[in-house]
Formats: sequence, C-alpha cells, structure tokens
Amino acid sequence: MDPDETLKQLRALASKLKHVQQTDDEDNFLPDQADLAQEYADLFSALDEWLSKGGFLPKAWAHQGVERSVFKLAQELHGK
Repeated sequence: MDPDETLKQLRALASKLKHVQQTDDEDNFLPDQADLAQEYADLFSALDEWLSKGGFLPKAWAHQGVERSVFKLAQELHGK
C-alpha cells in the first residue's frame, strides 16, 4: 500500500466528483457519480486501514517527514 499514491488518487477522484456534480446532466449524473464514489470509498477504506494499523502518513500530511522518521526508527529498533 502506497499512502502517497492513494492520497493522490483520492484527490483526483474528489475533483472528478465535483466536476460530475457540476456539469453532468440528470440522465448520466447518478451512474457516473456512483462509480466515482465507489472508487473513492474503496481508496479511502484502504488508506484508513493502512493508517489504523500504524502505517506512515502520506508525505503531504507529514510534517517535514517527522512521522516517517519516527516510524522508520521504530521499525529499526524492533527489527522489522
């Protein structure tokens, strides 16, 4: 699981969902939005599970890499 790539995809899907909501006609609105929303939900669930199990934050959310450094140090100390 690559949290950075997942966050990138989540942001792109959020943008698409906003675009679909603003520009799609009523006939195509629900199927397009439903497909994008399902993909978004799947990615969000994967990222949530990753973080809940102690995975490191995406770079965009980490403060100057401190969280990553702490996580790597903990892995080294525990031999993982």
